Order: sequence, then structure tokens, then C-alpha cells
Amino acid sequence: MLNRARFWGPVVWGWCMACGPETSGATETTTGVVTTEAVDPGTTGFELPPVSCSDDPTGAASGMPDALCPDHEATNACCCFEDVGQQGMSSMGTASVCGVQALCPVIQLVCPGTATDCELSLLTVENPAAIDCALQALAAGATGRIAWLIDDVFTGYSHQQVELDLVGDGTMFRQGNSHIDQYNMVDDVDRRPLPDFGFFEDCLQAPDWRIRFDCVRQAAVCGPIETCLAGYEFSPEPED
Repeated sequence: MLNRARFWGPVVWGWCMACGPETSGATETTTGVVTTEAVDPGTTGFELPPVSCSDDPTGAASGMPDALCPDHEATNACCCFEDVGQQGMSSMGTASVCGVQALCPVIQLVCPGTATDCELSLLTVENPAAIDCALQALAAGATGRIAWLIDDVFTGYSHQQVELDLVGDGTMFRQGNSHIDQYNMVDDVDRRPLPDFGFFEDCLQAPDWRIRFDCVRQAAVCGPIETCLAGYEFSPEPED
């Protein structure tokens, strides 16, 4: 089983901004409009607004960082990320060496099947207030981290976890990993433009938490404008 405490890296927990869905039917692009599908709109009476993805708003240049930059007070550049490698099943993936403020608790979800490709309608959520917190952070253009974790009901068989580090300039960095049994996948770390803030404001009106979670995942629907670290896959070597 993976040690998830490592993956979330050096986090300073902040106050929840709103204490109180990568998505099915979405197409990745860096420009234009992405059409999304809501959860059973005939029942909820609510459909997700279209996602508008801008061109590169920062002029970011692709390429691997020459060196790490832990002196950054916020995670705002490719040089903030390092590959922490694989150590059997105890550690995997990537991490930020720069400062990062967690804007909300990690959204914790459970799937009755394989977590890596779970249908939105099958998910259950353990802390729904964290979804609204993340949406409010996105709508406000905040700087800091939002994240979610999907486990299956057979805890440890499969999971998917994603971190989005919001830069505050209309872009964010996405990193994540997943596993199915002994097979591990580490995602690319890349920078992506965020949809317009108004999209997330509209999503806060959605009556179903699944639609609101789908909206949170739309934060990463636009295609990458900069790749920091390449992803990879591995399985642990069998013990002698």
C-alpha cells in the first residue's frame, strides 16, 4: 500500500474558504470551448456552463528546470517540482519543494469499483464541504493548493490522487498519481491555464455535489502550456 502522507508533501493547512467534476464527456484543449456534460441534467435541471480555455496567459517556456528553487514562497514555477522516485510501495511520484498553502481539506471520495476510472454517478464523498471550499477558491482566483483523493471500497487496491497548485495568475500546476494493485502511474507535472473564474462561480449554483465536484475537476481540463516533469509507470520488483 502506498504511503499517501509523502505524496501530499510539505503543506501548511489554512482555513477553509467555504466551510459549510478531468471529467466524463470533456475534451482537452488549450483554446476554444470545451463542452461538458452534467450529471443527469434532466433530473437536476442544471447543466454545466461551457469551459473557455485561453491561450498561454504567461508566455511560459516548456522545458525541464535547470535546478530546484526551494526559496520560492509559493509553488509558481517548474523549478519547484522534483521527482521523488520510487521506493517499492512506500513512496512514489512528485513533490513541490516550494512553499504551498492548502486552501481546503483534501476532497475524499470512495468508488465501489476501480478508483482510476470511476463513473461520477458511483462516487460517494466523505467531506462535501471541501468541494464547495475548492470551488470558492477557484472562483476567487486564490493562490494555493486544492486536491482530491479517490479510493476504492477495497482500501489499498486502487486509488487516484491529484493536486492542483493555483498560481493566482490564471494558471495552475497539476500533479498526481494512481495505482491499481501493484501497477503504479505517476502523472506528468505540467502547467495549465484555468477556465474563467466565472465558470466556477456558476458551478457553485449546481444543486448536486457531484456536479460541483465535476466542476472542480474542470480546473485541469485545459491542455498543458508547460511540462515540468515527465510521468512514468512502474511496478515494484518482486522480493527474493
